[in-house]
Amino acid sequence: MITVGILVTVAAFIVPQMASADRARLMSASAMLRSDLELAQTMSISSPSNPIAVRFEPAQNRYWLAYAATPGMPMDRPGTMDPYLVEFGVGEASSAANVALTISGPADNTVTFNSLGGLSTLAASPTVRLSFGSQAIELTISHLTGSISEQDLVMDTDGEFVLPAAMESN
Repeated sequence: MITVGILVTVAAFIVPQMASADRARLMSASAMLRSDLELAQTMSISSPSNPIAVRFEPAQNRYWLAYAATPGMPMDRPGTMDPYLVEFGVGEASSAANVALTISGPADNTVTFNSLGGLSTLAASPTVRLSFGSQAIELTISHLTGSISEQDLVMDTDGEFVLPAAMESN
């Protein structure tokens, strides 16, 4: 009986820390992606004749920045000769290991910014979902302004991601 009590006490401390680590992975991935989207937008505004695209490869949980004229080839990171490629769980993105990436909106998984900061080719706002375990963060990029909104999602009992308020009403 004492052993069970000790296990319950230990679990009470470990489980919240695990959930906190899951959340930290998502927040890390979201911060990286948001920063890179804002960089692509800023570069497109500052150099309108050479706009920047962000290409997503959901199956590999990665994305890259590229020149709009060659979206399939990552551009070099400013100041280095390294490709501007971010793969969750690798290198600078190692803190986002096992974070899954999905995108809805663009058929070619590419968003390109125009000289005003909005998206150049989409008539609707694309959504990028980052998920790990039972949590997710969804980033929506306004097609008109390029502004990025973010919302937290949780998994419901059917295995679907929903807003936390929707879970409370069930």
